[in-house]
Amino acid sequence: MFFLWINGCCGLGASGLELVMNEGMVIEATNPNGTIAIEAGKGLSRTYRWKDNSTTVNLYPRCERWNGSLGAYTPGGGGKIFALVEEGQQHFCCSEEVYEYLKWQMEDFQYVFTSDGLVVGWYENIGPTGSEIALHVKVWQIYVEGRKPENLQGASNAKIQVSYLKEGSHLFPAGNFVPSEPRIINGRWYSGKAIDFMQEAKLTPEDVESVIAGNDMRFGEGIYTYYGDRLGPGNPSKFFWVKVDETGRVVLVGG
Repeated sequence: MFFLWINGCCGLGASGLELVMNEGMVIEATNPNGTIAIEAGKGLSRTYRWKDNSTTVNLYPRCERWNGSLGAYTPGGGGKIFALVEEGQQHFCCSEEVYEYLKWQMEDFQYVFTSDGLVVGWYENIGPTGSEIALHVKVWQIYVEGRKPENLQGASNAKIQVSYLKEGSHLFPAGNFVPSEPRIINGRWYSGKAIDFMQEAKLTPEDVESVIAGNDMRFGEGIYTYYGDRLGPGNPSKFFWVKVDETGRVVLVGG
């Protein structure tokens, strides 16, 4: 499916953003979809190479945090290769929430990650004519209480290689975002990550409960996923999903 997706473009440079890569940094990652190499150019320029294809794009900075990230993205559109990519940092209050986040993200991306929290997922769609390609890539650096983790369980260090083309290139510094702690809201436990997303998306606990009470639900691997819209007349339309574990705790909220 090919579509145009624009959110939060503000025309700023990399200053103040929570990115992963600096100029000259190269990430090569292998997942079940194959191997992709990502090279950071000047500013927000990124080159992606996979199979027999390559494309260079200029990322758009995010002015507001979106799905946990104050990083950069491409809205897609135009040409033979339609790039829908994201890069940024994801901040957590504890390692347990990191594992939940990685486990229940979009399966198509087939995430691989290192023990210190560098995460890459990617896949491609081929258009009906066979000549159009939609490239989907997500690059995250995980931080727990402002620091890179040291020994994430399930890591595949051999599947991600990092190199530098110029002297002095390095990983982008950590942002100063302080993630929420888990807590009970209206009698229900919420993870800190779920609370953070609700705050940035201006979703209320009542919105979440309305979706949970709806009929659009799927269950798999011990998690219930509910789909629905924001409550109330006069509110802007907001489709989102809620993941609830078997104890009734809200694990993740996304949109």
